[in-house]
Amino acid sequence: MKKSLLGLATIGALIAGPAMAADMPLKAPPAPVAPAFSWTGCYIGVEGGGAWGHESVVATTGTPGATVTNINPSGGLIGGTIGCNYQFNNIVVGVEDDLSWDGLSGTGGDQAPFFNTTFSHSVKTTWLDTLRGRIGIVLPPPSTLLYVTGGAAWTNIQDSAVGPGVPAVSQTTTPTGWTVGGGVEHMFVGTHWSAKIEYLFVQFPTVSDPFNTFAPVGTYVGVNTKLDENILRVGLNWHF
Repeated sequence: MKKSLLGLATIGALIAGPAMAADMPLKAPPAPVAPAFSWTGCYIGVEGGGAWGHESVVATTGTPGATVTNINPSGGLIGGTIGCNYQFNNIVVGVEDDLSWDGLSGTGGDQAPFFNTTFSHSVKTTWLDTLRGRIGIVLPPPSTLLYVTGGAAWTNIQDSAVGPGVPAVSQTTTPTGWTVGGGVEHMFVGTHWSAKIEYLFVQFPTVSDPFNTFAPVGTYVGVNTKLDENILRVGLNWHF
């Protein structure tokens, strides 16, 4: 009889054990950890803003070395951007290229006493391309990047001279220059979008414009021109 009761109790314990275990509260699994934010990746975007600059015009014939005029062109620009970043710790390095329509233009009257003040020189550009490296530091919150940038620049420059009674003359060149600047870019966390504001200083080398001399002698002279450009723009990028 005792052996029968002990057997029944053992069987009951074996049956009740799993049921009691099923009724015990289960510990919730740990919440997944969100991946750390990173600037690493590539992007495309649009950019636009304003440009202003300075071009010096110096005679190479007639009165060599004399200042013919100084021109302060200005205009707007708009275009596209493509680039890639790589982040390690709180440092971001990258490369970026942009191609813009650039409406920089301006005119300056020729200066006395060496040149006829009824004549003038002008400059204009229609496109600008810059290829630059970038290096920056990630600011708190980690979705903001403060950076410096620099590299090469290309543009087309049309220099012209015009005056009463003689045909206008012009020359177009495509020089290679350099650029340096900086900016701040903010990533909208949870999206693929970032926005930036950026300043660039661009300088192009001296260009020789061998304008012909028409009667009366000295109406047009050969000149050397040198163009500097300042750019302030905003951009919107989509990150892959």
